[in-house]
Amino acid sequence: MELDELKASWRVYDEKISRQQQLNEQMFLSMIKDRSKSNLAKMGQKIRLAGTIMVGTILFFTAAILGNPFDFTNWYSYVPMVLYLVLGLFALVIIVKEHRQLNQVNLSRENLRDSLAKVIQSHEQTQRILGKVWLLFMVAGFLLGVALVSRNFDAYGMAKTVTFLGLQVGIILVLYGLAKWVFRAFEDPQAEALKESLKELDQLKQLL
Repeated sequence: MELDELKASWRVYDEKISRQQQLNEQMFLSMIKDRSKSNLAKMGQKIRLAGTIMVGTILFFTAAILGNPFDFTNWYSYVPMVLYLVLGLFALVIIVKEHRQLNQVNLSRENLRDSLAKVIQSHEQTQRILGKVWLLFMVAGFLLGVALVSRNFDAYGMAKTVTFLGLQVGIILVLYGLAKWVFRAFEDPQAEALKESLKELDQLKQLL
């Protein structure tokens, strides 16, 4: 009889431990879910801001091409502005795609890990593409400077024109180096937080 009572007590204790573990797991997953929702919301704000900047860029250079405020007389002088316009449209498409991806994220318990992994992969790919677009923007800026200086080549002369272009190249290289340093020094905090949540989910899976 004592053995049966001991077995019954052990079963009750084991059930309590199991329920406590399930409760802890649910609380842990709920915490990660809430934290991930907050980070996704901040990522959405940033991507919308980037979209707004791209729309402004597209409108500005569309107006510049149609209105010709720089008084260009040759068709090739418009190439930098067309490049800006094409890059802006391309970047906007990437940004809209990323925004839709964020809106479609389903952070249910069953697919929480897969959703976070997909978001991180998509976000990093978008950041790499936008980084290359930023580099091409600087190239377009240099070409625009060439087009602007070439209008007054006769007035400036060779020496002054080369000096202006050299200064512009220097400024672009400094900006590019500064941008790379900023990206390395200040990593995307939301993406890093999502990676940390993904790591915690993997650790939980190993314990279960």
